[in-house]
Amino acid sequence: IGYGFDAVGSTQGERSVTTVGDPATQVIEQSRSYMNSQCVYVMAKLGLADLIAAGITDAEQLARASGSDPDALRRLLRVLSDLELVVPETDGGYRLTAAGECLRDDHPSCVRNVVLLHGGERYREWADLAYSIQTGKPAAERMRGRPVFAHYDDHPDESAVFNRAMAD
Repeated sequence: IGYGFDAVGSTQGERSVTTVGDPATQVIEQSRSYMNSQCVYVMAKLGLADLIAAGITDAEQLARASGSDPDALRRLLRVLSDLELVVPETDGGYRLTAAGECLRDDHPSCVRNVVLLHGGERYREWADLAYSIQTGKPAAERMRGRPVFAHYDDHPDESAVFNRAMAD
């Protein structure tokens, strides 16, 4: 989450969203956009929008309810605030923005399943884009060792994520 985010979640005070100035900064921002997408994915995966909508708004309570480390979740919530998905409240809790509401399972414009697909399977597939560009072959098949839908036949959990995303 920011340039200084490491595996245990420490930061060096950098924000995830910055104003693009010069061309070099623009390229750097583009190269690290995966960080933001993974933050949105984790919000969806942990069901944070549903928890906040249910009244669990404090970072400590959200951590307990989502099975997360409280300090790491606080840092994630700061980035989600930068991404305008949540807003910190004066009481220490968080509320959802209109965009954050779209990650609730019961929202009429729910995109949670699409985010889960993109941030999970598709994210891993795109990590091997160079292979596809160099060979002309699908990275998804390389990753799974066979065509995607054949893989889904033996992995109903992944198939369900795909099907729900296609239905949204």
